[in-house]
Amino acid sequence: MGILVAALTAGAFALLSLTAVQAQDQKKPTGAQLADAHAKVEIAAGLVALGRANEDPMMLLVAARLLADLDAGVVDPASAAGDRTTYDVADILDEARSFATGDQALLDRIAAVPDMRGERRGERAYCLWEYECAATGCDYYYNCHYDD
Repeated sequence: MGILVAALTAGAFALLSLTAVQAQDQKKPTGAQLADAHAKVEIAAGLVALGRANEDPMMLLVAARLLADLDAGVVDPASAAGDRTTYDVADILDEARSFATGDQALLDRIAAVPDMRGERRGERAYCLWEYECAATGCDYYYNCHYDD
């Protein structure tokens, strides 16, 4: 009886371990997913810059929707060098609201965008789209930071 319990316990532990490994692997994006996300990051960053410069709430709305759909934060290239301040979707939506005064239909669309990202507590890693400039130019790159 003791051997059977030990064998069942070991089997259950192995199954849980395998499931945990598979869950971690599913979180890793494929090359195609990264390429798609990179395009969204570039478009969103451009729309934020243009929306702010032109005080255009529609550009900010589209940028916020793109950023809200991403699984990783996006560093704001306007943040100070070495600072990894990410775009805050709620702040972008607030800016869009301030530019959309009097347009109730647009305000309703802004209100429909989710502005909070899920809590990241308990994860062993967090990933960001970081922005870096080198001699060849500036670009976003996907970078994951692991907690020890």
